[in-house]
Amino acid sequence: MKIYAGDVNAITGKPYTDGLHAGPQDYVVCPDQLWLDGINTGHGTIRQFVAMPLGLGYTIEAAITGEEKYGGLQVVVFEPKPGRFPEKPPPEPETGPVRFAHPERQMAAQPMGLGAGGVMKQKIYPDLHGIDAWDQNNYGRVVVHSMNSAQFFEITGIQPPPSPMDAKTYTKHGLPWFDLYDETKGTVAPSDLLSKVKTITERDKERGGHAEGNQSIDVSEKHIKKIRPDNERKKE
Repeated sequence: MKIYAGDVNAITGKPYTDGLHAGPQDYVVCPDQLWLDGINTGHGTIRQFVAMPLGLGYTIEAAITGEEKYGGLQVVVFEPKPGRFPEKPPPEPETGPVRFAHPERQMAAQPMGLGAGGVMKQKIYPDLHGIDAWDQNNYGRVVVHSMNSAQFFEITGIQPPPSPMDAKTYTKHGLPWFDLYDETKGTVAPSDLLSKVKTITERDKERGGHAEGNQSIDVSEKHIKKIRPDNERKKE
């Protein structure tokens, strides 16, 4: 799976290209990679994706390309070559057809992109199967658009929550944080391009705005749930 913040690869920082590349690796392998919360900053860390309006220079796309043309999130999924993995039937849908938006309620949405937030501990695993395991002629692409609170109401007719929950409030209510038993796993090399991307806080300071720093939060061990990746469970 290749993941792009606008037109910028979230692993390498390079522009959109067809196909997969191994040097450097520009994709993640699922289900080994259970999630990816941001851009690759190397050494087992990422910088979180944060939705921001286009045109203000806050996005990863603006930092890398100098332009904000695409926005959103692009996800490109490649099938494995036949016979490389056990065949499994697709899961049954849990619900019936769902209408996500009423056309008459849709508005001309202000384009949104992705900026760089705070640092999180998260590895991006190397592909242990090798690039030849994947059928580069058999893929699909999805473009995910973000919306602000006003757009959310216009499209869904539902009032959004009054404010997002920050990490401090989340921790105060005893909600779980998650960590992985992945000490034995490697991580891809850092991206020189992405390591130079300025955070939203840094851009705010440059623009003379009020910038709240990224504050670290102390989390009790009892609130941290450890998750073991599928391939690690299979070894037990």
